[in-house]
Amino acid sequence: NLLSGSIPILLSKLASLISLDISYNNFSGVVKTTTLNPDILDLRLASCKIIKIPHFIKSLEKLQYLDLSNNQIVGEVPQWLWKGSLSELNLSYNYFNGGLQHLPENRLIFLDLQHNKLKGSLPASICNSSSLYVLNLSHNNLSGVLPACPRSSNYSLSVLDLRMNRIRGSLPSSLSNFRELKSLNLYGNEVEGTIPLSFAKFDHLE
Repeated sequence: NLLSGSIPILLSKLASLISLDISYNNFSGVVKTTTLNPDILDLRLASCKIIKIPHFIKSLEKLQYLDLSNNQIVGEVPQWLWKGSLSELNLSYNYFNGGLQHLPENRLIFLDLQHNKLKGSLPASICNSSSLYVLNLSHNNLSGVLPACPRSSNYSLSVLDLRMNRIRGSLPSSLSNFRELKSLNLYGNEVEGTIPLSFAKFDHLE
């Protein structure tokens, strides 16, 4: 669409709203509304020229799907995003910087942070993320080595995309503990050495 101006405050008056998609418009990036129906489940604000995460999102305790991709958001990823009820979060194609202090340990299934400016190491908390199915951190400035995760029957990670970062070191043999992994992409990093024999244990890798 070609809607323009600021994202209107009248959205806060839609008391029965549970899903809102106003993506791909020509908004100015200022979110004037200060609240939405607290029972909203699905919020999609992709490509709206938003410059910061709207504060009212913090109060949406039942929100399950949030898409803020392809905006102009700058700063660190706020930790309060991990504490809600989100199952899918898309923050790709923004300008998020700083490091990822930790990843959520439950609820979140899909996390897309590709094409940002994240730096630092991949957090060891990936070893505790039992619900995460898709993790895309490609095209950032992540460095350090891949964490060595202990063996667990709780890992559900199926897609791990770390393309075009600055991850170095060797492939840890413990990576094969993610037995549900179907796609692993490390293209464009500084990983070296040989492929561990333990990778033969992958049952689903394509």
